[in-house]
Amino acid sequence: MCLFLILISYISALANAEEGVLESAKSPELGSFLEKKTSLSLVARQFDEANIDRASLVGPHFNFSGALFLADQQSFVFDVVGIQEFGTSQSRFGENVPSNGIFANEAYFQWLRKRWTVEAGVINQGWLENELLFENQPFPAIKMQYDWRKEEDKRLSLFAQLAMPTSTRIKTRTTANQKEPTSMVLGSEYFRNKAEYKGKMKFYYYSLNNLPSEVAVESSVFGNSVTIPSASTARFDEEFQGFAFVFDLELFQEDLVWLLALKTLQNTTTESGYGFGQVVKLGARYKFYKREVTTNFVYFFNESDTSVASYNSYKYGHNNRLGYGLEAKLRYQENVDILLEVLSSDTINDSLVQNEITFLNFATKWTF
Repeated sequence: MCLFLILISYISALANAEEGVLESAKSPELGSFLEKKTSLSLVARQFDEANIDRASLVGPHFNFSGALFLADQQSFVFDVVGIQEFGTSQSRFGENVPSNGIFANEAYFQWLRKRWTVEAGVINQGWLENELLFENQPFPAIKMQYDWRKEEDKRLSLFAQLAMPTSTRIKTRTTANQKEPTSMVLGSEYFRNKAEYKGKMKFYYYSLNNLPSEVAVESSVFGNSVTIPSASTARFDEEFQGFAFVFDLELFQEDLVWLLALKTLQNTTTESGYGFGQVVKLGARYKFYKREVTTNFVYFFNESDTSVASYNSYKYGHNNRLGYGLEAKLRYQENVDILLEVLSSDTINDSLVQNEITFLNFATKWTF
């Protein structure tokens, strides 16, 4: 953590030394929207883990996101969702129960310099683009990015983030005498856009420390290796430090776009057979009766101790999982999308608390 703070100080000093600030047009009024988006989704999802967890849930999800102008090159970015779900469920840790309330997906301040972006607040970890590490979890965090090379068709960036892992309701779930959990990410991203293809690569180091006993107990049910003398003294058997790689490629061929995605995760502190995870997607985007259709075949596996099971993908079954499935999206109109996900997974190693999972998600989304 000290090294991270030193890095932040160094980067901040360099940012202040940059010559000038990006030229901009006449500044908007304080508090005015730089951008905003509203969407309404009707979501139906079904989860069935044989003889353990079951749920059939349906309900509307209302989302409002945008950015408010604060000062020249400074803004406040937010993403809020309201959910009202109904249905039946049988759940051990509240993961498969109706969700109701208003939640912040993210809410942070953003400062821009010539090549620098600094963000501080509640940041959604979806920006890391690897569900095997973090799903769309909102963590209190500070993030810094330097665009080493930034052009219209290419970009090379370096980034760093220090965060406090929390639950979806931004609670650390620590008990008395437990330190606050921390998460660190350091890495780079390369983006290229040409007439024939568009691609992106992201590579980074991750580390999680001081994880609460409550998170350890929950993660043991989702596939992690955990020792549980008691609920208040439970601890992970492995540390969580390693590397993640993300690769996305779109190949353009007239009215057809071929899609390839690869995501990997390697915990370097574990023995072989316990710390590697991978997601492979192969698909296409094409026109069907004048509608845009996107389909992807998905193959995934995630060994027992790649990452903290409580924080990673619900639909992929967290850890100790191997499975496959289909993802499809129909753009019915410019502002109407219909989405379908069907995924099935089983355990890699035999488990007394895990079983085969079938996951189904269907949604219609209107964007305004």
